[in-house]
Amino acid sequence: MALIQFEAFSDVLGKAFTAHIALPETARGPFPVLWLLHGAGDNGSGWLRHTAIERQATRRDLALVAPTAGMSMYEDMAHGQRYFTHIADELPKMLRRLLPLSDRREDNFIAGLSMGGYGAMKCALTYPGRYAGAASFSGVCDLRRTVERRSISLHESEIAAIFGEEKAVPPKDDLFVLAERLSGEAP
Repeated sequence: MALIQFEAFSDVLGKAFTAHIALPETARGPFPVLWLLHGAGDNGSGWLRHTAIERQATRRDLALVAPTAGMSMYEDMAHGQRYFTHIADELPKMLRRLLPLSDRREDNFIAGLSMGGYGAMKCALTYPGRYAGAASFSGVCDLRRTVERRSISLHESEIAAIFGEEKAVPPKDDLFVLAERLSGEAP
């Protein structure tokens, strides 16, 4: 695997960003992709530094993309950057222009740890036509209740920056609402 620390400017974020990429060194391509979202307090390099994911991806000719999103909850923040739009839309388009990454649904998977588990599930439930599978490891799946109870490792100011002064999760960011819409049980 070729390990790439990718840095570029994001129009959506209005600033430079970093993503850690592991790309198979074979001539085959475009490669299937596993998008990996980090947890709070970490960055995209955590997946490659602390797991055996690279070894598993090598066996399958699978590209890994692990972007860094700070303490954003992978949201389009009320007072901050638009990380959800960056991760779900801008970054995949940018990387596919530059690298041999597949855009086919059956070749794209998304997973995350903790905060990233929430982000992965939100991406998959918002855009089910983009991913063949999604996984959440110790994910913050009931974000509404977690924020209400303040049982999250974010400071009050970070919660306000993400969700606004009301510090409440809107329905568009509630995984249960998104799942109900997909199942046809909610408007």
